[in-house]
Amino acid sequence: MNYAKVSSFAAMEAAERAVPAGSVVAVTICDSLPDGDAMAVLNRVRVLGWVLTNPARLQSKIERANAAAQAAAALRGVTLGTFQAASRHDAGRSVGQA
Repeated sequence: MNYAKVSSFAAMEAAERAVPAGSVVAVTICDSLPDGDAMAVLNRVRVLGWVLTNPARLQSKIERANAAAQAAAALRGVTLGTFQAASRHDAGRSVGQA
């Protein structure tokens, strides 16, 4: 079995290129993996059929990334409800109207 320590999505891509296609790889998520890369890394691991050695760490990073995105949206005053309302309001306007 091959092993890979992943500290970024770029490192995940490098690990993917370094092993023969179809290989099973045990992936360890490093503390330094940016929270924003976590979901992309999880998706690649799933697509490739690789194994996570520390899935709780990756899940924690995904949760932090989601919380940060929600906090940023709240600071901007954007919620799904206001987005949907704005979309319905603008739906009747033609292109070029303010």
